[in-house]
Amino acid sequence: MRAGGRYVVKSMLGKGSMAYVFLVSDERLETDAVVKVPKPEKFTTADFRDRFKRECQLLVRFSHPHVVKVLDVGEHAALPYVVMQLLSGGSLTDRLQNESDEQGRMSPESLKSWVRESRRWMLILLRG
Repeated sequence: MRAGGRYVVKSMLGKGSMAYVFLVSDERLETDAVVKVPKPEKFTTADFRDRFKRECQLLVRFSHPHVVKVLDVGEHAALPYVVMQLLSGGSLTDRLQNESDEQGRMSPESLKSWVRESRRWMLILLRG
């Protein structure tokens, strides 16, 4: 599948309750990137469309090493998509697996650090 005349889907990286995330090859820049596409059934309401648009706009305005950069936006088969840089380090699931013990519990130190970091970023995002 090719989107925007330049993005070739290589694999699905994951899916959430609202969107699919794909690893793509950007043929114009000759590099890999990530494309987020809302699930078609979610994109039927104006509220969801506005939310997706706001998320893209927020990411474009944000510039920080811990926030993924938006490289492009577009539409394919009547669905919008957002192209983001591919970050190394794995997924949230990977982090949980790497920082948890055999019972799936994180150490108090790791959890405190994670909560502190997450809280700080949530405050920044909320302030816009």
